[in-house]
Amino acid sequence: MDTGISGNRPRGSGGAFPRQALSITLKNTSQESITVRVQEIVSILGNFVPFPERATLGADESVTLEPMRGSLANLDRLELTVALATDNDRDRQTIMLQRE
Repeated sequence: MDTGISGNRPRGSGGAFPRQALSITLKNTSQESITVRVQEIVSILGNFVPFPERATLGADESVTLEPMRGSLANLDRLELTVALATDNDRDRQTIMLQRE
């Protein structure tokens, strides 16, 4: 099975993997204002505490969460699970991100 993750450490770097950052932007595509709470963000880079955890977005507004940083071998694919909640609804999705 090819996971797209290399187990080889870069040469000449003392064995350290490169630092990587994951940025997530949430956009309100409705015509109504919405308050969303980020309940969970899980990936191979780690389980992150989102900042901001809660945001109120007007129609067509967006918010970018503080980047999540980690050190791993060069990733071609990353499985990311994001759980969001509003006052009336909850959603949890797993997304496969792939480098192009």
